[in-house]
Amino acid sequence: MVHGVPMKRKSSPLNIGKLIQLTALMLQEYNGRSENYTKIIKLLYVADKAALEQHGASITGDKYVCMNKGPVLSYFLDLINGKGYPADQKQWNEFFQTVQFNLTSRVEASSVVSRYCS
Repeated sequence: MVHGVPMKRKSSPLNIGKLIQLTALMLQEYNGRSENYTKIIKLLYVADKAALEQHGASITGDKYVCMNKGPVLSYFLDLINGKGYPADQKQWNEFFQTVQFNLTSRVEASSVVSRYCS
């Protein structure tokens, strides 16, 4: 179920590999392998929105939604909360886990990048 709507698809319309790569790189850049997920959500939103404005296409293909504490990438939030499409959630969980309010990488960013770039 995504935002209260039953899922009919088996995978998301966005590029899960790009989203995983970008998340891993941001975690590495900002705090090694773990960071408050609200900060990562906001940073990803800013990066994705900037790409859309500058290049006419977003990095992730995710949708923007307004939440109480500002805009977020909708599907990214679903993945953090364990509510992504099953195939995507399985890939996400290979690389990340949410512990309390932190998003933690299970592996080094270089291994994530090499998996999706090879």
